[in-house]
Amino acid sequence: MRKSLILTFFILTTIFAQNKIWIFFTDKCLPPDKSLVDSIARMTLSERAIRRREKLNIPFDEHDVPVCKAYIDSIRRLGYNIVNVSRWLNAVSVIPPQRQSISLSSLSFVRKTQPVVRFRHRITPIKTMERVSRIRYWGQSMLQAMMVGADIMHQRGYRGRGVLIGMLDSGYKIDVPPFDSLVESGRLVAKYDFVHHDTSVGYDSINGDWDPMGFVHGTMTLSCIAADIPDQIMGIAPEASIALAKTEIVDSVIEPGGVVDYERRIEEDNWVAGIEWLDSIGVDIVTSSLGYTYFTTDGWGYSFSDLDGNTAVTTIAADLAAKKGIAVFNSAGNQRMDYSWGHIVTPADGDSVCAVGAVNGFYELAPFSSPGPTADGRIKPDLSALGVNAVVWDPFSNSVVFNNGTSFSCPIVAATAALVLQALRDKGFTTHGWELIELMKSTADMADSPNNDYGWGVPKAPVAAGILDAIYILVVDSISGQPLTNAVVTVNDDTLFTDGRGRATKYISEEGIYNIEVSCDGFLPKSITINHRRGRIHRIAAKLMPFAESDFVICYPNPFRDTLKIIWSWGPSGTRKHAEVKVFSADGEFVRSLETDEGSIVWDGTNSYGRRLKSGVYMLYIKAFGDGSEELKRKIKVVMIR
Repeated sequence: MRKSLILTFFILTTIFAQNKIWIFFTDKCLPPDKSLVDSIARMTLSERAIRRREKLNIPFDEHDVPVCKAYIDSIRRLGYNIVNVSRWLNAVSVIPPQRQSISLSSLSFVRKTQPVVRFRHRITPIKTMERVSRIRYWGQSMLQAMMVGADIMHQRGYRGRGVLIGMLDSGYKIDVPPFDSLVESGRLVAKYDFVHHDTSVGYDSINGDWDPMGFVHGTMTLSCIAADIPDQIMGIAPEASIALAKTEIVDSVIEPGGVVDYERRIEEDNWVAGIEWLDSIGVDIVTSSLGYTYFTTDGWGYSFSDLDGNTAVTTIAADLAAKKGIAVFNSAGNQRMDYSWGHIVTPADGDSVCAVGAVNGFYELAPFSSPGPTADGRIKPDLSALGVNAVVWDPFSNSVVFNNGTSFSCPIVAATAALVLQALRDKGFTTHGWELIELMKSTADMADSPNNDYGWGVPKAPVAAGILDAIYILVVDSISGQPLTNAVVTVNDDTLFTDGRGRATKYISEEGIYNIEVSCDGFLPKSITINHRRGRIHRIAAKLMPFAESDFVICYPNPFRDTLKIIWSWGPSGTRKHAEVKVFSADGEFVRSLETDEGSIVWDGTNSYGRRLKSGVYMLYIKAFGDGSEELKRKIKVVMIR
């Protein structure tokens, strides 16, 4: 038995170390009229996959037909070891024999060959979480849930039920507490290891697995979706069904001095095989926290010019998955500071792939999050979510930890899509995967000004699902155009603060008038009024004028309907001391006197007896006192409209 295990280990590691190549075929041995496509496709796909195509009116085509068996057998007889078969690419990945008796280019059914590229990436150490106060139900994962509106979706009963999410990662440890509900409920519908070609997606040494660290990364990404330990850690879509594909390896690396480090080794044919398998079992959503940039295949690989959405093998496969109705999400990558690359990764460059970037808890761009554009000039990433100190489950310590990367913002966004999809289905809508992504982008909080750092911003599930409407507010310096952080935004009686992008979001549901006041230290305030009708999204750019001098008095809004706010600043230090305000009617009749030591005061449009005054013009005489005996005097005309 021991010799068998050692031999298995040797064979597997040797196979993995050898260079694989792609062999692309010319056709699929079908009749000229393609009459058998429909019937063959139905035999090779699951009932769920067939239903997805039928609901979305997606016809079967040659991509749904298996690769011609006669071609595969011919290649095998030539001594090639078949590793993966791709019906979408009409190709096989193979390990060539040591001696080739015939050139592949001489075979009439071979269209072309190219290397299967490999990518090596050193793993970033886990950042252990310091204990923080827990919030009921969500536990320590509250922030990442609130940022995408998942807290509201869960309150409304949307937790991903009925949606099948497929994952592509480096392995998964299923027998840990966060996934008890997933396993016991039968929602873990399928799993397969495309590295070792078995159904054990964790570390299975008995069957020859040699990657004891393989399951860590995948377990963490899965916890962003499916964790279910109330008051400790909750995934965004804890009731979704899950299919797991293990498509990469994690190897140990002995550093100088005997220190053991770890790196991820990715081979693109495993990823292609994985996403085709996920399609065949009928997934609605695919999330991949893997990315391909520079490779180590005899100097052969992709350059930035290949990030055009049509070149990399994984990108072609991802776009084909989208064509089949699947919503495909992929990490944008962590290469911003990698000066040898510095771009997004494949397959995030796909025009039908939602590339996901990362922000911190203040919505500021993560310093590692890979930027766009693509080689052909398209904006990437598409969406962003929390990827700095994201809350995940560590299978080694069996505890909740922080970790960083677009590896975690991606499953957060994919799980958010599952909540939206469930809500849309409950309303009777049939939604194509790309339509779902476009809906999330169009309702995200930066859809008014997407860019190559944040994309269309952070998605807001309640808005995308049509459950709530929203007021999106951007506050900027009117002179420089720079966003103003920590600006105060008051919407009726609710007070918000702008984030690191100068933005704030207010969910709304009731129709009617919304009064918005925006203020920031060192800037003149601004008042905005909107009349909301159900189903509308309001995007407001509040441009605040910086103070031109240190001595000022401002009355706003002017004209006003219910209340008038009066603020002042006096002296070189901008102090706000005692002030007196006297109000007179247009014909000079005394109306009311106001006093305060607070630096601002509100007049409610009443006289000294508390009676509401009629519409008209009123004069304010304002006297403010500084640190000494100095006085600031102003006379201001205001208009009241009833």
